[in-house]
Amino acid sequence: MRLISPFTSTARLRRVLQRGEVAFERGDLARAERTGRSILQQLNQLSIQLDPLDVRELSVSALELRARVRREFGEIKEAAVLHRWALSALADADNGALGALVHLRLGETLRALGHYPEAERHHRRAVAIARDLNSADPLLLVAALNGLGIICKDTDRFADAALNYQQALAIGEGVVGPSGPQLADLHRSLAALDHAQNRFFHGEPHARRALQLRHIAPGLNSTAAAGDFAVLGALLLGKGRYSDAEGALERSLRIWVKRFGPDHYEVAVVKHHLAALYTARGEHAQAETAYRTVYAIKHRVLGADHPEVIALEQHVKRLAGRGGSAFNAGTPRTP
Repeated sequence: MRLISPFTSTARLRRVLQRGEVAFERGDLARAERTGRSILQQLNQLSIQLDPLDVRELSVSALELRARVRREFGEIKEAAVLHRWALSALADADNGALGALVHLRLGETLRALGHYPEAERHHRRAVAIARDLNSADPLLLVAALNGLGIICKDTDRFADAALNYQQALAIGEGVVGPSGPQLADLHRSLAALDHAQNRFFHGEPHARRALQLRHIAPGLNSTAAAGDFAVLGALLLGKGRYSDAEGALERSLRIWVKRFGPDHYEVAVVKHHLAALYTARGEHAQAETAYRTVYAIKHRVLGADHPEVIALEQHVKRLAGRGGSAFNAGTPRTP
């Protein structure tokens, strides 16, 4: 019987993991999920034969792959659980690039759930680790600063958000140049920050720049571009350009629905903006229908105690009680 060395097993599992990452990037989420599960099962069987450090790294990476798949499917609570498991598996060895990524992704997931203080702690930890690794992986620091900027924006600390974004942009442009597609997320964040401050004219160029860079990679039919179109639509809505806003939002919506179906969380994010658009145009029946859809999805995904869900519930009740009159259900989230 041929014996397989621990080194060979580790190398094989790394190749399997890499194939799972490629599947995720290509949008084959089912295969990526199967890969993550398979690696964890094999590690459970082989753990006593392998180097504990290799087991830890592969376990964390497999859990992170599964968590990202769950997040893509809009299963945010499940993603948070898997990210926490990954962080627990890291134990006290979270000061490398993998640790920074786990903290960053957990922070993003907790932010989506409205757990802002805890999310910020993880984002700040990601930035601290990434700063230590800056010379080795400057784009990791760019991503970490972007994540911290978003949590600052979502908690109305706009000056702090702008500072983090500008630091990230300076670092990123120094690494990949001003036309690097890796900077698309940052331009979207800057556009969303302007939207949050009602600076619609300032934000539109950033949203369009994000789409220009996204055209390079991964393309304008990607879910990344869908997020850009949503922000652009929100900014155009703020400028009163309703027809253009509707076109951008509908394009975003088509991408999300084609990828995940009509009940995905990001579908609700886009429809929230469309509901505001219908209200602005006086189309109250359409607005009420959209708000009810948004409420149903966000209630399922985020839970009844999330601030957005509470605001939406109150708004839907007012619509039901006053025959569809226009009310403000809170500013829809921009990425």
